[in-house]
Amino acid sequence: MKNTPHKVIIAIIIGLLSVQTFFPSLSSLLLPEIHAIDHTIEPLDETHNMSLLDKATQPIQTKEFDIHTPFFQFPVSVIEGVVDQPIDVFVVSSQPLDEITLVVAKEAAIAEEEFAAEVKSKKLSEEEQEWTLTFDEELMEFEIPIVFNKIGDYQLVIGEAELTIEVQAEDDEEEDSDDDADNETIETEVSPSETPQEGERTTQPSNDANLNENQQDTEADQAEAIAQLTEPVTPLNEISHRDVSNWQEFMAAIVNKDVNYINIVNDFESSDNPTQGVSGVAAGSATSNPTNGLAYIWTNASGISRTLVIEGNGYQIDFRAVAVGFYDSTVNSATPWDITYQNIDIVHGNYYGFMNFTNMSIPQQNLSRMRYHNLTNAGNQLIHSHATPVVMSGEVTSHQSPTYTSRSGRVQTINATNQVNMEITQLEVLDNAVVDMSTINAGNIYLYYATGRMIIGDDVKMTLRTAGTGGEAYGANIYIQNGRIDIGNRSELHLNARANSPAISMYASGAHFEMSEDSKVVIKADGRTTSLNGWGYNIIYMGAGSTMLIGNKSSVEIDAVNQGTTTSGVIHVAGAATFIVAKEGILDIKSDGTNPSHSLMTFLSSASTFTFADAQRINLEKTRAVTGNAANSSLISISGSGGLLDVDIQAAKQWRHGNLTEEPDFSWSPIFNLKVNFASTLSSISNVSSISQEIVDHFRANFTTRAQRILFEYIPDVEVHLEPLTEDPALEGSRIIRGKATPYSVIRFDGDPAIPAPQLQSPSFDDNSLFHLQADANGDFSLTLAEGDRFTKHNTVTAYAFLNGKFDTAETVVQEIATMNPRDPIAPDIEVNPENKPDIPEHLGFISIDFISQYSFGDVSISADTKQYKALPQRLSSADGSVTEERPNYVQISDRRAQFTGWELNATLSAAGFRNDRGEELRGARIILENAVMLTNAANSAIPPTYSESMILDPGVPALIAEADANEGSGTWIQRYGDMGTMGDSVKLEVPIGSNPRNMTYQATIEWELSFVPSTE
Repeated sequence: MKNTPHKVIIAIIIGLLSVQTFFPSLSSLLLPEIHAIDHTIEPLDETHNMSLLDKATQPIQTKEFDIHTPFFQFPVSVIEGVVDQPIDVFVVSSQPLDEITLVVAKEAAIAEEEFAAEVKSKKLSEEEQEWTLTFDEELMEFEIPIVFNKIGDYQLVIGEAELTIEVQAEDDEEEDSDDDADNETIETEVSPSETPQEGERTTQPSNDANLNENQQDTEADQAEAIAQLTEPVTPLNEISHRDVSNWQEFMAAIVNKDVNYINIVNDFESSDNPTQGVSGVAAGSATSNPTNGLAYIWTNASGISRTLVIEGNGYQIDFRAVAVGFYDSTVNSATPWDITYQNIDIVHGNYYGFMNFTNMSIPQQNLSRMRYHNLTNAGNQLIHSHATPVVMSGEVTSHQSPTYTSRSGRVQTINATNQVNMEITQLEVLDNAVVDMSTINAGNIYLYYATGRMIIGDDVKMTLRTAGTGGEAYGANIYIQNGRIDIGNRSELHLNARANSPAISMYASGAHFEMSEDSKVVIKADGRTTSLNGWGYNIIYMGAGSTMLIGNKSSVEIDAVNQGTTTSGVIHVAGAATFIVAKEGILDIKSDGTNPSHSLMTFLSSASTFTFADAQRINLEKTRAVTGNAANSSLISISGSGGLLDVDIQAAKQWRHGNLTEEPDFSWSPIFNLKVNFASTLSSISNVSSISQEIVDHFRANFTTRAQRILFEYIPDVEVHLEPLTEDPALEGSRIIRGKATPYSVIRFDGDPAIPAPQLQSPSFDDNSLFHLQADANGDFSLTLAEGDRFTKHNTVTAYAFLNGKFDTAETVVQEIATMNPRDPIAPDIEVNPENKPDIPEHLGFISIDFISQYSFGDVSISADTKQYKALPQRLSSADGSVTEERPNYVQISDRRAQFTGWELNATLSAAGFRNDRGEELRGARIILENAVMLTNAANSAIPPTYSESMILDPGVPALIAEADANEGSGTWIQRYGDMGTMGDSVKLEVPIGSNPRNMTYQATIEWELSFVPSTE
């Protein structure tokens, strides 16, 4: 049967207006204004409300400065001088410069006769002028002589640094000024007896009352401050800083509550008498510093606790035998201790660590913080401070050694080798940190008290190693009295456990171990000669009521070698426990222990459960054959009779005792809804499901955890995707569902009344669900609706795919027929907003007339002869409706059908022709279209339609504008009349002689007809 052509007909009114001796144009149709609202959100400046000190210490990180922009610093904030006499101003730059610029009041001038520099001045305002000083060489320290011709207080500005200069009369008595809480500090070298001694330095507050009473002394103070600020100059955004180059300076800065940023400028070590010249320490603090002993300095200065950053700049401090501690008397309750060591190398021999809070009360320790950022520690224990939280970031290493050699070449023997690295209450390792710690003859991290917690952030890599046979924390890499371990996303924790000792011991009840997504714990345990179970023996030990959660895509891998004939379990829980492995998680336990009583997972309570579903890999494997009676040797042991192994959606494999190959004795897939109960090592299946009764029966008959190895593997997820659906009857998507799914999955559809009822039985024998179809070997599928049925717009069609116990869903909304926007007739890849759009119905279908110019011929004069009047170009509007550009008049057509059966575009000037408001005809008037060109967007490679370069529209006579045969003219096509140079000459109205036009408006209608044969799909 021959298909009936479809037609799209659009009537366009064109106009000609005459007033007196002119033909005015038809009034433009007004478009509503379009407003664009900028919802740009500025990035949040998290430091906006921080104090200078906060910015100096939050977050803790390696400092980065703009080396291209110099900054300046005055050693004091206020100086005094005498009118009409040179006042020397000292200033320090952060980098060498041969030119500086300063701004000062107009009353000031540079004393050029005392100054070896080129000086230029420029007036900035009625009150200020700018001076530019050019030097023969690059300098970092500048001494500038300035003369003021009038008494007063003046501000001098260099960069962002400001200095107040108080200018007085020559015979005035200088008076002490009031204390200024904002004054900076000046370091002066004095001894406790006021007699200066080499290497001793204390800090005195600087205020106007302490300024010398003559200019010479003031200059001396500035020179002293200059010496202390250089090598290197510390950043200006660090307030109350102190540059430190020796032990006495370091301790003086520690006990000075006004110093919150200590800048290490050299390698140094503690003194032979570490308290000589040091104030603020308790009686009984060490006066000697033995090479293999202990020396304690207990700080007791009142109320000095604060946030303190110790910037190492890569230098080394050798504490030798010294441990610096604090008493409660040092605590200011408003600002508890928060000390950061960053970018520093520490060596020391004291088993309390080089600095700790251990002599403070537990509440005060809990409030304190010790932070390590980019720190290396060698020698003895990093910190012993039981109730103190510690924070690590950047790269932190702490490797103990019986002796060490400092950078100065001095050799120190540590006082004890049986120490952990950290004895604290909480450890937080921040995102992206790299931590590596090892010990000599002890465990590694010992977390005390009920608040014990270890938090590892995202993207952390942490390695812990233990050695020896004795020492603290029972030799455990991580030993937590009571608390939890949390590991963030994508982090790695590597634990090398020593023989007979735990990698992780969480011995109190209620312990919690949790891993977030895509993280890894790798445990290597080498050697075992004991068969004891307990917090000091099993590779992982957890107390009663414990929980282990391995998150999505995370893994715990344990490789236990040289385990001999031990009966100790690899994982041992002293009571009820809940172990959960999340989707795509991994638990892989291998042991070469050969004793039949050696289990890989042991739970001492029947209330214990081991649960996993959709895990990537659960591997419990004995890598050597069991000796003796292997019949009762089980990989899992749960005391009592109620323990539960709860498994869902896995493939399962099992190896009999003695089978050490990679080829299993049994293999089942899929297995879901598996419930296995335990009575010690005896397992019994209470429930199991699969897709066939044969698999279920075979699994029940053979599965046991009394095996050499059991392996549960991941079953790939089922996936399903739908192609778009549409209401457009010209497209196959209006009646055919197509898509892609996992090969051989069965699929069911719903969401539209046109979808037929499903008839296909589920592949799972105990599932009564029905499906529509099964995807082929490539995953392709299609469902065709009944003859004459179509999808309804806005309905949501859902596909449900099932295979091997897993399913997936996909949705698509039935699309309504969209409207194509007009494009630029010069550059068709660009959408535009033409002025005076015609009234084209929306949603014409997937083949449509998108736009037609409405011809306007303007205001023209009456002529007695045959006359051609030129149409005005098409105008484009901006978003706010204003006209921006002109373009050739054009028509736009789109064919977006799945099958291109061709189309034809005709235009007919109405038989009534041009008429005025009285109905009088402009006889013989016709439209002439010239310079026609067809073009499309750059991505469209379709064969173009055929057309004529010129056409005439006579009243009532159809004119062929363009036509496309089958497989031609697909996509969007524009026929324009003229180009940017000829657009004003390409559409014309011809009025013949004898038409007798009046001074009135004339208009006519053009019918545009797009006809096509529907696709046969």
